[in-house]
Amino acid sequence: QNAALINERTSAEVQIKTIMGGSKPLSEWIHHMEQCGVSLCKNKGLVIITVIGKDTCSSSKMSDLNEALGGSYLNSWGRRDLCSGSIDAFFSFDLEALFLVVNSYKDVSSFSSLSVSSNKEFFEWVGREEWMMESQLAFAFSLSHLVLIMENACRIELTLLQLLQNVNRKRMELRDLMPEGKQINSENRFAVPRFIFALHRHLIRKDLGNSKRKEVLEKLEQSLEDQTFSIFKHYKLLSGGENGSEDALGHIWGEGYIHLMDKTNDVTTQHIFSKLFSALDGEGEEKEDTEPNVNRLFSFLNSHIKRVREGKKLVNEIPSHARFVTSASNLLSAMGSLSIEDQESEFINKLSTMHMEKAREKYMPAGTNLVLSRGEHEQRMKGVFESLSSIRVTPSEDYSSLKESFEAIWSSDLRSCECRSLLGNPCRLAAHASIGDGVDREKWTLHSSSLTHISACNCGRSQMIRNDPFTLKEANSDFYAQFSCCERAMEAHQFKLVADDSGRRMEALDEEWPEARVVGQIGERTQEEKKEDEGEEKEERVEEEGEEEEEEAEEEHTQESEEEKSVWKHCSSGDAVGAMMALKGYEKSYLEDDQLVVNSAKDAQLTKAIQEFDALVRLRAEEVPLIEGVTHLDAPDVRPLFPSWSLLCVGTSSLYSHVSGIRGQYGFIGDTHLLPLDVYLEVDGTTWNRDMSYVESVIKSSSHMPVRSKRMRKGPITERVKLFIGMEYECSAGHRQLGMGGLDDGIHLVENDLPLYQPCSYRKTPCENAQMMRIHIVTPKAPVTVSINPKIIASESSPIFYPGESLDLSWSRYYILRLPWIYSGPDGVVPRPSTTSNQGLLLSNSISVSYTPLSTW
Repeated sequence: QNAALINERTSAEVQIKTIMGGSKPLSEWIHHMEQCGVSLCKNKGLVIITVIGKDTCSSSKMSDLNEALGGSYLNSWGRRDLCSGSIDAFFSFDLEALFLVVNSYKDVSSFSSLSVSSNKEFFEWVGREEWMMESQLAFAFSLSHLVLIMENACRIELTLLQLLQNVNRKRMELRDLMPEGKQINSENRFAVPRFIFALHRHLIRKDLGNSKRKEVLEKLEQSLEDQTFSIFKHYKLLSGGENGSEDALGHIWGEGYIHLMDKTNDVTTQHIFSKLFSALDGEGEEKEDTEPNVNRLFSFLNSHIKRVREGKKLVNEIPSHARFVTSASNLLSAMGSLSIEDQESEFINKLSTMHMEKAREKYMPAGTNLVLSRGEHEQRMKGVFESLSSIRVTPSEDYSSLKESFEAIWSSDLRSCECRSLLGNPCRLAAHASIGDGVDREKWTLHSSSLTHISACNCGRSQMIRNDPFTLKEANSDFYAQFSCCERAMEAHQFKLVADDSGRRMEALDEEWPEARVVGQIGERTQEEKKEDEGEEKEERVEEEGEEEEEEAEEEHTQESEEEKSVWKHCSSGDAVGAMMALKGYEKSYLEDDQLVVNSAKDAQLTKAIQEFDALVRLRAEEVPLIEGVTHLDAPDVRPLFPSWSLLCVGTSSLYSHVSGIRGQYGFIGDTHLLPLDVYLEVDGTTWNRDMSYVESVIKSSSHMPVRSKRMRKGPITERVKLFIGMEYECSAGHRQLGMGGLDDGIHLVENDLPLYQPCSYRKTPCENAQMMRIHIVTPKAPVTVSINPKIIASESSPIFYPGESLDLSWSRYYILRLPWIYSGPDGVVPRPSTTSNQGLLLSNSISVSYTPLSTW
């Protein structure tokens, strides 16, 4: 009975093979099967295998597969004179599997026939054929359990991996096009197919023994499996990891998914001679491997088909014959809905999208915290559009949407504060509410341009890094209030300031609000520091006792100047922070711990600024006349809110020695000698002699004082008194110099208009403008009064700025008058010249000397 069943089955298979013949295009195969009424694999279901490969000039991708199946069932596409790609179908009764062979234009024979018969441009028909091949593969992958990749080489081509990525996108597109009732299942495929590979290998030597060759072959297959898995994983074609089973094109599991075919490796001459010499020597030949290569391939395919039937790993369904025919028909119908893409337009769109992304990266590089002003924003957009125009790929109408996106990004995230500092530098913070804006006070923020400068204090003994100021009080008053060294001055002139109706001056605000004291202000000096100051004063008195000690002081100062110059040569005139870093190594530098202070307590700064703003609002409400800028002659009777000038007496006239020049002040470049000025006065001899005696008794005349004649002159006489003056210029990098250094007489500084700006003498570029910041005056050791009333024209349109009053200086003193750092008048801030120019003048005759008898004081 069993024998009868076997014979019946065999006769049926022969009948089906006869009817079906060789492989046919899939649509014809389905039609033939319906006409024949034959149902394959009724009990087991169909296992579908998709075959991918390409023919070469020397071999066909189907030759090995035909031998493994026991006949020439699978024909090459090029031999059938087809004009486009196709999928051939063939059912193997031995393996009980349906083969779907994908043919494409990449086969040599078909490529040559298509290139001759096509009447379209080369890239046009190649693009169409690629689209057809991707669509057919997407169809085949939806039906397959296994994907057999046949290669005539020993490596997987990268172009195949790129093709499979496109196939996966096309497969998901086909899945979305299928209506719910027509889909195979939720994933619209029978399984997540497993990739298996049949590769040729020509490098295994024939002269190796069978056992050795088998060992080498297994190692090669294992190595290729590791490489293939890594490459497919890199291209995100496998399930697992980042990809779920729905997004993956296929999978690889276990081992043994690569089969190497080495039958084409011919026997070499070396192999023949090796066999001959072994026979002559009587050595026993190793038994030849009688298993043909085609049987190995058959076993390889059969093992994977069995795994599929066992339901291992991502197999959703093994369909019946009818189920397969219905699903394949539905998929073929859905493929007709896939529109053939215009490859040229797609390429242009992809290129356009790529350039758009690069344009956005150019406008806003990733990983950067940009803050752009309106000008910088427009400049960046202009550069982006010029770059796109030079490429001439992106359509011009896309510029409008790109510009709108840039505007939206800039307005929401990148827009900087439009406020500018007093020097014209933009605030580098993102757009924020500042003091006085009509929003909640908690949202108020101070401006910052991220730029710094170096300036000396009022007395010139210390220097400090200063932030780019945004308010005049910060520039001309608050910064200089931070230095404790200026508190050691003998005298400090109190300028007349505005007061409200209750008589309170603005400078009293710090006492009223102690928490609003200047941020970074150096604390009160300790008793030890005061003792050190007293010791310094005693040393200065000792230095006045003789000429020999002056010479020693001159040598010491010369050494200090040389050390100072060696430090300054390491920093450029524009690098304030670099200057600070370079000066840290100078042990006698002016940048001591109690002198160099970098403001960091932003909250305290903001608190003080808000309180000052409230006080100003109160004064305005009370309609108190005031000047919010620097005092000027256009409003001589109106007082300022705060002092923009400073007048300090730093010591007696003996503090300055004309032998050594200015001492105890650092940052000077070049000569530090003040210019002598002889002034002749018509006085009464009797009164003058009496007053001089009094002065000498007070000063306790030292040995280097000129010895006066014992002869007492009476009546009108002419007396000569000597004072020393110097105009100090300072640049933003902290370089200090005395202007008009080529002169030898101070009369030229008094009788001529002097420039407010001159080039910094520091030799390294870039060269900056240095501004007149201090006037040094050493008054005579005689009973005279030196008056100073500087009048400054900052620009042609600005008013004449002055201290608000004439300043009278006492005899035998060393005074330093500090000028405003920023000039501001009724029309606003006077901008500094960007280049060396004649803008700004200190008018002549700002210093005068007079004698008034002491009895009238």
